[in-house]
Amino acid sequence: MTSTTNARWRHQAAALLLTAASLTAGFAQPAAASSVQQQPLTGVVTVSYTTDSDDDRIKLASKVCPNNKTIVGFGWSTNPASGQLRLQFLIPYEHSVLAQVHEDYSYYSSPWSLTVYAVCADRPSGWSISSYRAPTSSDDYHTARAECPGDTVPLAAGVEQSTGQGQIVVTDINPDFTGVHVAAYEYEDGTPTSWWIRAWAVCADAPAGWQLLSSDNQTAYPTTAEFTTCTAGRTALSAGVDLNGAHGEVVLTGVRPGYYQDDQFGLVTATEDETGTPDDWTLTGEVICVDL
Repeated sequence: MTSTTNARWRHQAAALLLTAASLTAGFAQPAAASSVQQQPLTGVVTVSYTTDSDDDRIKLASKVCPNNKTIVGFGWSTNPASGQLRLQFLIPYEHSVLAQVHEDYSYYSSPWSLTVYAVCADRPSGWSISSYRAPTSSDDYHTARAECPGDTVPLAAGVEQSTGQGQIVVTDINPDFTGVHVAAYEYEDGTPTSWWIRAWAVCADAPAGWQLLSSDNQTAYPTTAEFTTCTAGRTALSAGVDLNGAHGEVVLTGVRPGYYQDDQFGLVTATEDETGTPDDWTLTGEVICVDL
């Protein structure tokens, strides 16, 4: 191993050991306009479920909100964070969330697990789920956008793609001020199969303190983690991500809300696939935060 490669891994190891106290939030944008007076979310609770750790090729995980609460945020992560484990879908329902991950075409030789996270609350005003499925084609890049209805804003972002063979790499799960944008590439060897992608958005009248923050502090190494911290006193509902460069050769391994001591944040992780990439790439993380 060259000294340059050793330096890259030492730098990455140091970055991943950063405590949440040292993490820096990105820029803030004003909350979207709403004709409904902002009300705080109530009854917020975060729950999760982790599958068994084994060598199954496909893992499906779901989590139901307790006490008939409503989904207001969600996320997922693979354990370990391998570029051979590829998201097929992350889909919200009224009271639950469902995620599925596949090993890639060459299989993954070690045990692994899938964790799904659900942020639940008393149903906020204007709550709805919006989705849009883009047309089927054999293009190597697909994108889709789901719009929130009326003046509502996104609380969380999901994605779904139609192939289950690990040949599609989701790169973007982006909430903005009016909806959700998603994108995916075929993996580096391509696929002759026609496929589609769908964007999912959980929407509601803007809760009190609603904000969307973004950050891209970390330099991309073979594995990168990006934390985006909420303004002090606010709670993270969900995370979003935009992966730029190395199309189909860098894999998202987690997009989820999290916390450490008094810090609430969105955490997004990505890693190069088993063959690596010669291209430069960057990872931008987002977080949606609210007052409680």
